[in-house]
Amino acid sequence: YVVWKYLIFLKNNLFNVECTLCSSIVLRKSTSTSALLHRKQAQHKSEYEIINKSTKLQIRGSSSATRLPLTSD
Repeated sequence: YVVWKYLIFLKNNLFNVECTLCSSIVLRKSTSTSALLHRKQAQHKSEYEIINKSTKLQIRGSSSATRLPLTSD
């Protein structure tokens, strides 16, 4: 996933990661990237747009992929 371009794993914890853009520690409760994408959308809008465009291009090339929305209605 493209979101990992902006994150690095912490040496002492496989769940928590550091944002390479703002050096914030992101606490994760699972291995899912959904919360990471939500954070990019809220905290780093221009990078989120890059991720979103990249994901759309990947999905367009794959007939079996389904993209879920990042907003909760």
